[in-house]
Amino acid sequence: MRVLPGTPLPPSLTPQLQGDKRPDRRDRATIRIVTFNDDFTDKKTDLPRVHGGVVMVQEAKNVNVHGAVNQRRYDVFQNREDDAHAGSALYWKHDRFRVTGRGQQLLAKADGNDDMLDRHITWSDLKVRGKDVNVRMASAHRPPGDEKDEWAEFDRGLVQFAKQARRDGIPVVIGMDINMRDPKRIRELERKTGLEWHRPPGSIDGFLTSPNIRFNVKPHREKDRFSEGHSPVAASITVFESRSR
Repeated sequence: MRVLPGTPLPPSLTPQLQGDKRPDRRDRATIRIVTFNDDFTDKKTDLPRVHGGVVMVQEAKNVNVHGAVNQRRYDVFQNREDDAHAGSALYWKHDRFRVTGRGQQLLAKADGNDDMLDRHITWSDLKVRGKDVNVRMASAHRPPGDEKDEWAEFDRGLVQFAKQARRDGIPVVIGMDINMRDPKRIRELERKTGLEWHRPPGSIDGFLTSPNIRFNVKPHREKDRFSEGHSPVAASITVFESRSR
């Protein structure tokens, strides 16, 4: 369409041509994510103070997450069948996301000779309201360093989880206490899963994500509010509609 000088622009073209406001993009969404090991050894939960668009929790076996967080703000997925299933959980702002699927997958089974519980990955598929964006959010907790005999099984489970997400055509964000700092081991985990590890320097808490997840604000500890044990690790990400990248 040719527009002569001095001719008023039609309303439908004004925002696009004048550049005052960019039209809202349905193919991407910015989300504040948090991962947090609630550290059950101190016999209290800090979850009422942990907020984000999506929060991924580890060591939640001693807390009813649904009762601990603001139920008017958040939806929760925690399987309280037993301590092992309840250990990893998620909650998210219900006015921002709609659940399209959820579940748990066994990553590592305790060998019966120690106090470690079975390790499950807990996940929910979330569709951003008003957007064409879906993301698989998950929480997992690697066995501690004195239980390294379960690490190989745990990693094989993560590989299967990542492969299933690719088959399903959905990006993944796993909030995780990775319980290791060895750069060589972490690079090997990234290679096997096809995912990328993001964390604050020196931290064992962070996010294992699909490569097309963009970090707008790098993972950082929220130390100002938590002085003991694990601190929440937060980040801002942009998730893209699968076919838009």
